[in-house]
Amino acid sequence: MAVLWDLKAHGVITTFSQAGAGDMAFYYPKEDLYLFAASNFPPGAVLAIFGGSPVHWIANIPTAVGSHALGFDETNHVIYTIDQRPNSAGLMAFWLTAIPK
Repeated sequence: MAVLWDLKAHGVITTFSQAGAGDMAFYYPKEDLYLFAASNFPPGAVLAIFGGSPVHWIANIPTAVGSHALGFDETNHVIYTIDQRPNSAGLMAFWLTAIPK
């Protein structure tokens, strides 16, 4: 489960069952999107995409165990994450196409 916190009020705003057990989130203000690396999500590792204002889940991209961090190339709209599968170690890359919000 992913949790949206209100840090000023020190409380939970809402939760999302579509992704969870994540290690890193990134906000892309130009598109009002949150990217969430959830490598330990029980149904399988994902990179979750959330829209903002109000925050809502949009989609999951399947990744791999160990994909607990992400990088984002704003110029080319490419999301990078780690691939730690045996004999497949390296980077995974996903192009961020037009996403319905």
